[in-house]
Amino acid sequence: MAKFPMYEEMVKNIAEKALDEILYDGKSIREWMQIIVTQVDAISRESVLEYIKASEAELGHDSENESVRQDIKELPSVNPQPKKVRCEK
Repeated sequence: MAKFPMYEEMVKNIAEKALDEILYDGKSIREWMQIIVTQVDAISRESVLEYIKASEAELGHDSENESVRQDIKELPSVNPQPKKVRCEK
C-alpha cells in the first residue's frame, strides 16, 4: 500500500518547490533571498559625516552642510533589525 505524505511533509515540499520554481525577473525566490541577505552595499552614517567634514576642510564650509548632516543623522539604521514574528497554530 502506498504511503501518503503527512500534512507537514506536504507543506514543506510545496514550499521548497515554490522557492525554486517561482521566478521573478529570471531568478527564483531562493536566489532573490540570497541576494538580499548578502547585499553589503550600505555605508555607515559616521563614514558619510567624516567625508563631509573632510570635504569642508578641503573646500571650505558650506552653509547647506549643516542641514545635510542633520538629514544624515535622521536616516534609518542600515543594520537589519530583528523582526518579531508571531506564529499561530
